[in-house]
Amino acid sequence: GEDETGKPAGDAGVVGHLPSLFAAAYETCQNVLIWTLVLVSLHPEVARDLHAELEGALGDGPASFEAIAALPLLDAVVKESLRMMPPVPVQQRVALADTSLLGHPVRRGTRVVLSSFLTGRDPALYPDPDCFRPARWAGIDPSAYENPVFSAGPRTCPGATFGNSVVKVGAATLLRRWRVAIPAGSRIDFKLRLTLNPRDKVPAVLRPVDGDWRSGPVTGSLHEVVTLPA
Repeated sequence: GEDETGKPAGDAGVVGHLPSLFAAAYETCQNVLIWTLVLVSLHPEVARDLHAELEGALGDGPASFEAIAALPLLDAVVKESLRMMPPVPVQQRVALADTSLLGHPVRRGTRVVLSSFLTGRDPALYPDPDCFRPARWAGIDPSAYENPVFSAGPRTCPGATFGNSVVKVGAATLLRRWRVAIPAGSRIDFKLRLTLNPRDKVPAVLRPVDGDWRSGPVTGSLHEVVTLPA
């Protein structure tokens, strides 16, 4: 990576980032994995197709970093989950010099609030933004500024590749062997703080893959941000 001057980061800089990297990665990766499993389980066709991809590509082998790199649907599922339920929905930056945004003056020292949650739901960028549609990623390639889940520019999250890989390995390991079933009538709420967390425990059961991908209706505030299948 590069430091704030654009030069390669030195050893001291890399070591200094490690504590925050691992501390930040724990809760964020956990939340992304939870929301990914929830969204997949509530979309039976996606769950079916994803299991077929995992079973066909991985067989009895491990879900290694190398193996998951060649799984397009898994990649699309995680990207769509990140778009809809970003682990850090709001970011803040401070202007280092006088500038402007869309013609509006921004003075040095001004605090600017960015929202990956709102950007990811801009219908001009993502039609039907409240719908979980991993297939959309086959035809789009947004810039980091259009999909700022890991921020963009010189303040891009240094753990972006690591976090993506951890979630993919976790999801692939679980969903290749099990079907995640959320009991009908379960309540799923979210809370919006520094991170985007489930408000309470998410009830889920790991069942053998039996070909029954049906999902019962759920309640809760998840309906405010996700249009679920009828």
